[in-house]
Amino acid sequence: MQVGAVMEQWIGHATAQGAVEQAQIHQQVWSQCGEMLREMTQVTLEHTQTSWEFFELLQTVLENLTLGLIPPAVDQVLISSAQRSRHPELKAVLIMGALETLMPKATAEDGMINDADRQRLKPLFGDALNADTSQDFIEAAFFDYVAMTRPSERLFISYPAADTQGRKTAPSVYMARLRDLFTDVQVQHLQSTDINWPDFSALDELIRWVLLAMEGSRSNPAQTANVLSARAAQQWLNQQTDPAITQRWHHALDSKNRCLITPLPQNLGRFASGAAALSVSELETYAACPLQHFYRYTLHLQQRLEWQMDARSLGLMYHHALDLFYRAVISGTLAWPNCRQEDFEHTLTRAIAESTETLSAAAIADALELKAIAKPLHRQLAIILEAQRRAAQGNHFRPIATELRFGNFLNSDPAELVLPAVNLDGADAPLELRGKIDRLDLDPAGNALLVDYKSGAKKFNLGKFVHGLDLQLVAYLLAVRNAVIPGVGTLHPIGAFYYPLRPAEISVHPAPDEEPLNVTDPAYYKTCKPNGPFDNLAITSLDSRVEAGGSSDWFRITLKNNGEPHAGRNDGLDHPLFYAMLESGLMTMRSIAQGIQDGNIAPSPYKIGTFIPCSTCEFKSICPFPRQGGLFRNLDTTKEYANAKLTAVAYTLTMESR
Repeated sequence: MQVGAVMEQWIGHATAQGAVEQAQIHQQVWSQCGEMLREMTQVTLEHTQTSWEFFELLQTVLENLTLGLIPPAVDQVLISSAQRSRHPELKAVLIMGALETLMPKATAEDGMINDADRQRLKPLFGDALNADTSQDFIEAAFFDYVAMTRPSERLFISYPAADTQGRKTAPSVYMARLRDLFTDVQVQHLQSTDINWPDFSALDELIRWVLLAMEGSRSNPAQTANVLSARAAQQWLNQQTDPAITQRWHHALDSKNRCLITPLPQNLGRFASGAAALSVSELETYAACPLQHFYRYTLHLQQRLEWQMDARSLGLMYHHALDLFYRAVISGTLAWPNCRQEDFEHTLTRAIAESTETLSAAAIADALELKAIAKPLHRQLAIILEAQRRAAQGNHFRPIATELRFGNFLNSDPAELVLPAVNLDGADAPLELRGKIDRLDLDPAGNALLVDYKSGAKKFNLGKFVHGLDLQLVAYLLAVRNAVIPGVGTLHPIGAFYYPLRPAEISVHPAPDEEPLNVTDPAYYKTCKPNGPFDNLAITSLDSRVEAGGSSDWFRITLKNNGEPHAGRNDGLDHPLFYAMLESGLMTMRSIAQGIQDGNIAPSPYKIGTFIPCSTCEFKSICPFPRQGGLFRNLDTTKEYANAKLTAVAYTLTMESR
């Protein structure tokens, strides 16, 4: 194809035309593609891959392909962290966010390998391990010094007076020291001029009350007791002719709506080309804020990835090792759950070794770092899997599939089991939900349990679910509902669980004067309980050992003395509410999908109590929503509110079935 010759021709033509920037683009694309192909050759040389695996690897590499162009002008603005900045000659530097916990930056111990572990492993791995927290703190102070001494003419340091939730912040300790050193330093207090509200009066209080009351009634009518009064006041304000009143009222409305964004034209929407598939994460993101969804999934904006062993990489190691372990269970290589201890250990050791080798070959993380965490990973997975083994001894559920996909995937292996997609009934074009379930367990009656591994402390929240913020487990239940598996028959989902991949805080690292917990004691494993919704009719199927007046050791199940489930100590739902939850989830997902299809991208973040998601949003620097004074969607996430919503759905389903 003579790609090299063509690229050289393009570069020469752009240079001759004076298009220096275009020539740089051609040059960098050509050199980076060559480097990319060389690295992929090294990664895949000793590992046979399917066409789909190669496609996914190539897609990932291309998505992370970035260009760094030298600005054609002499003057330029560079945006960088102090650690990554390597520009010695700068005239002016602006340091932002000089707060107490950020300058110097306070770092916490890694949850996987703490400082004590690093000291014990350092003789074996040396500099291959990252620095501990004390070394990080020393380096942070050094980089702060570098940042403040970098400019040759001017240094500006800024910090916010309050955080995104309006709480007062403390400036860095450097601020007082700089004032002592430089007595003539200029300190300015900048105020926002976005809204010039007049002095508060009775009229302003009325306007504010009307706006807040009407916003609350829109998001949750039950929260506003005086909705009719607020509507009457709003009508009165709309009918006024006094300029002093109308000016303030219209100014307030303009301020409230100043970040409303019209829907995208159909030819610019996500699904302009026709049928499309959505993931659960997309639906939850849109439910949290439509503009965030637009930035992430339509514009594909993302923060620059750093090459490190982050939480996502650790999660991949956990998932990969568990997938290999349970594949051995499904194939019959490991007798489950009544297996010998030596067979259990051998299977787990082999799964971790193969996972380490695979992820290292795929360049997920450094090989030495992967080997360093293999031992604590083995210790934690041994506890988790032993807990699951003991739980399985009390029921008849057995794993039949791992990494089970539902929906239309490009798949080179036609023999792989793939369930149908969840139909979301798009009005303009077909929409469907697709995803992947970590594990599917079945009992002889065809009842299905779904397991999703979580490296963090993720818990299913029924209150967030009814607002579309926690849809994953219900989406999996819908994907399995009425699905037919050859040789098995029709599936009947009775529950789905988040399974924590880290045991609770038990004596895995005992103190010198603390007696280690006996690993033969069942209490050592009872802290690994999964959480998630299930049908209360299936309690005895989940754990046949639980008795009236007692609690299950392996699930969040507690029974009253009369044998009924204890509402406050039980993750299960009564049978009508469980199936109402499925129907409610399907309706919520279809409503969200329709909003995505319609191109509605106006920012509309929620608020739960004092929490707002904007403080952790990766796009807050480019979002027009006013976090200070903006009108959030106030959500009621109490269990009482969620039960009332599901009860209403259950009643509707009952009436429709008559």
